[in-house]
Amino acid sequence: MKHLNRTTLIALSLMLMACSKDDEAPKNQAPGAFDLLTVTDDALEVVRKPSFSWTSAKDPEGDAVTYDLYLDTDSGAHTKRASDLTGTTYGTTSELELNTTYHWKVVAKDDQGGTTSSETRSFKTIKELPNNPPEDFALTTVADNSTDVSLAPSFGWETAIDPEGDKVTYAFYLDTEMDPATQLGTALEGPNFTLDAALEPNTLYFWKVIASDDQGNSVESAIFSFTTGNGFDGTENSVSDFYTPEHLAALDSLGITLNFGGNPPDLEGSYVFSPVILENSTVPGDIIGARFQDYLATISNQNNADLTLDFAGQQGVQQDNGEGSFVSGDGSSFTIYLKTTTLIGSFPAESTITISGKVVADGFEDVQLAFLMLDNNGNVQGVYIGNNTGRLAIDSDGFSPRQNTAGSKINYRDSRLPGLASAVKKR
Repeated sequence: MKHLNRTTLIALSLMLMACSKDDEAPKNQAPGAFDLLTVTDDALEVVRKPSFSWTSAKDPEGDAVTYDLYLDTDSGAHTKRASDLTGTTYGTTSELELNTTYHWKVVAKDDQGGTTSSETRSFKTIKELPNNPPEDFALTTVADNSTDVSLAPSFGWETAIDPEGDKVTYAFYLDTEMDPATQLGTALEGPNFTLDAALEPNTLYFWKVIASDDQGNSVESAIFSFTTGNGFDGTENSVSDFYTPEHLAALDSLGITLNFGGNPPDLEGSYVFSPVILENSTVPGDIIGARFQDYLATISNQNNADLTLDFAGQQGVQQDNGEGSFVSGDGSSFTIYLKTTTLIGSFPAESTITISGKVVADGFEDVQLAFLMLDNNGNVQGVYIGNNTGRLAIDSDGFSPRQNTAGSKINYRDSRLPGLASAVKKR
């Protein structure tokens, strides 16, 4: 009986040991292997704040996997830079050192303590900081889509700030194309530009500016457009733009008084200049004090908003037409500026007529009339004065009556006297 009990006890012990082994929990398996993606191994010229990425590590038991990223200058990459990352990317928040070799790796871990390490990779950061272009800047004047702009506008824009403090210069572009390619200003040091020559009137223009630093980087502004006006505002500069500076000098040399200003008196009507006496001339052979035919001037469609008017002149067989011409003045004083087509018979010539005076009751007083020949078209018939010559005449009695008023007198069809455009034949 004792022997049976002993045998039974041994059997029971063996059975219990077998059951204990069958009930033991399986051992946890670490996450599977995974690959580093970026930064690539042995990469050069890596930015100072790189982004790292890797493939997902799969856990055999489906445990949650997180990652620790190690990064330093030691070949073993022992410094933990980020912990418990749930994704497979990481961007550094602080800048790395310039021109330095770094090593990095990632350790994948499950929530049971299993870990798997990636390979260790290395890379080298950029040798020096990249140079950035100047920051964006805005154009200011002339404003976009402006109209009735002066023919000699001044342009301005914001200062372009360079991130590294490099010196910034500007190139100015302007023409009639939507993306202007005509460079009018180069290496400008200030944020402004003034044109050397007047623009065309009533024309659509486009402009832009390119800001460049001394490292060769640049940034381009937006493109602005504007439309010029007729360019005339009654100032001396606008007269110079309408004629030319040389033309204005020629008028000054003849001695005509120009009445500038933007508020001329009402001139509409027809007026008789008589007697017309030569006061100055650049025409060879002219005699100061000589009399010319009386002159009938008809003025219409005066518009002081843009200082324009239409003009028709008659002096014997000479006819002068100046549609869309300009006027300046202030108070009772005025000056009319005409680019005219002059006709003597059927022969045309291009000329200018400038008339100054004062408005009084029933007419003008102290009228001066300057005639300058621009192009007599070869003067085939010999009827005109030479190109680039001119005459200044006055209404010598000081009063030019409105036509059909008391005291009106006119001999503008008296063929015995020449017109101001005419070559004077020696008798």
